[in-house]
Amino acid sequence: MKRLAFLITLLLLPAARPATAEIGDLCQPGYPGHGAVWLAQGYLVPKGIASVNLDTGTVSLITQSPLVLQGDGSPDELNSVTSDPVNTLTYYTRNARSSTNRSLYAYDWVSDTHMLVEGDVLALIGYPFDPPAIGYDTTFVDQVNWGIGSAAASLIRTPDGIKFYMGIERAMNPHLLNQTSKTRRTLIMEFDVAADGKSLTAGRIVADIGEYNPLPQRSDPRDYGDILITPNDGLFAIVGNHFLFPDTLTTVPAAYVPTPYDPSVVSDLYFNAVGNDPSEQFFGAYGQAARSWDDKYWLLDALVDFGDPNEFGDNIYVSFAQSWDSNGLDPSTFRELTLEDGSPFPGLSINDAGDCVPATAQLGVLVWLDDNLDGIFDAGESGVPGLTTELYADVNGDGLLDAGDILLTSTSTADGGLYLFDKLPPGNYVVKVTTTATLSTNGSTVIADGHTRFSSLGIGESDLTVNYGLGYVTLTGVRTPGYWKNHPDAWPVDQITIGNQAYTRAQAIEIMNKATRKNMWALMFAHVVSAELNLLNGVLAYCGSDIDHIVQWVAGGKDWLAAYQDQQPVRANQSAWTDEAEIIKNTLDAFNNGELSLACAPAAD
Repeated sequence: MKRLAFLITLLLLPAARPATAEIGDLCQPGYPGHGAVWLAQGYLVPKGIASVNLDTGTVSLITQSPLVLQGDGSPDELNSVTSDPVNTLTYYTRNARSSTNRSLYAYDWVSDTHMLVEGDVLALIGYPFDPPAIGYDTTFVDQVNWGIGSAAASLIRTPDGIKFYMGIERAMNPHLLNQTSKTRRTLIMEFDVAADGKSLTAGRIVADIGEYNPLPQRSDPRDYGDILITPNDGLFAIVGNHFLFPDTLTTVPAAYVPTPYDPSVVSDLYFNAVGNDPSEQFFGAYGQAARSWDDKYWLLDALVDFGDPNEFGDNIYVSFAQSWDSNGLDPSTFRELTLEDGSPFPGLSINDAGDCVPATAQLGVLVWLDDNLDGIFDAGESGVPGLTTELYADVNGDGLLDAGDILLTSTSTADGGLYLFDKLPPGNYVVKVTTTATLSTNGSTVIADGHTRFSSLGIGESDLTVNYGLGYVTLTGVRTPGYWKNHPDAWPVDQITIGNQAYTRAQAIEIMNKATRKNMWALMFAHVVSAELNLLNGVLAYCGSDIDHIVQWVAGGKDWLAAYQDQQPVRANQSAWTDEAEIIKNTLDAFNNGELSLACAPAAD
């Protein structure tokens, strides 16, 4: 007996990874093309790193850090996330404004391991600072109160090697507006990274965003959320609240010492966004920036009501992802962020965003004619070409094809019945194959116009078990109550049970003959018995799970008959009928007449 896995091994060989590449080479487009980016989670999942599908807005948890410990007083959150797709690493820090927060970590998504990259990044830039030696002004105060916890990160690959950028902030809480005794300051550091991405070799300060006292208003871009360095146009972007604070460099990397807070280089990402009330603003995450596979820039943030700056969670009403360019935010790319079950993603859980998550997952791979209907691809059985196969994003993650699920792409089975959907970002998917043939599932058979299968994929995962074995049977179809009461010899059983009472074939037919509008109990009895006989006569075996809802309606009808058996007659105007039973009778009536568009249960008379 030939197994399917053996066939797939021969047909699909892994491709070699490029030795060096830019982000677009490995971060491939998903369907229809945006892929996914990283997100460091805040309050939602302890120490969580997730991916954001830019086509659907779905946030999928990828991993939780085992290295950020709670015993040192750090919160249950991560920050400063960015990625190196060539080395398959995602970098992160713990989210805490603390002078003890100096460690940089990384997650290898291929080996599913976490590692410490550098235990003290500040030591690599000569901390405590010696301002005259590094060419900056001498106004630094408080040499012992700097940390990296909430200061963002970005990574690029250059001809001079890998460069990693990270912010450093004076360790204070900007939300506490009474802390006016300290001058807040933010710097950007640049580090050289080893070829394997697993260690830093040298560091320096390359940007001084400036100092300010008293603390800024929420519209001040110096109180920023993320930084973004791009390899193609040399954009150094500082994203804060709903502002973009850019500078164009002629070379990357290069020294960058802007005039502290120059309003002339600040552009507003908000007012070209989604047409909301200008009295509202982005606030929840201070603006997180990411770059997708095609060097498209994305803003991940939360839209909140403008109000008391000390009030946070109560006002948030939507978290979103949206791309931007020199013209501002692109309204057509607006995606509300949701969890995998379709519920809204909390705005205060957006701590940081980073470069692309490689769209390298795939699923498939065979539709074949299962001659013996055993659900196994046996020797001598052949694939079925030319069938339409559709890929849907399972928006609510329930494993079913629902009205809200998004059609991403489609293909046809090739010679040999093979199909494959590749270049997929992490997420939940439903595959639909359109055919009215029988679908075999390890001994049981299912007939429906469009068979579906569910798959949940991580980064680079291959699910090659989304397979369809097809067969053909002769359908008997469904029959009406009139048929069953006039053809007792066609009954597949000699008696039927309602509640605790069993009825012989003759007793049941006698009640069915009394089914009139004068006694709705007898009318319900006729349709429940007929539906039960149709299921037992082969429809249940043919339809499988596609008929589960009819099985539930029959069970509901039986329960109602048992409850009201001693209260006959039940009239059509009684609430027991109109509120409880009429919809059951109508559904079973449609089923018994073949009117539910079930390909496995057509009308037979």
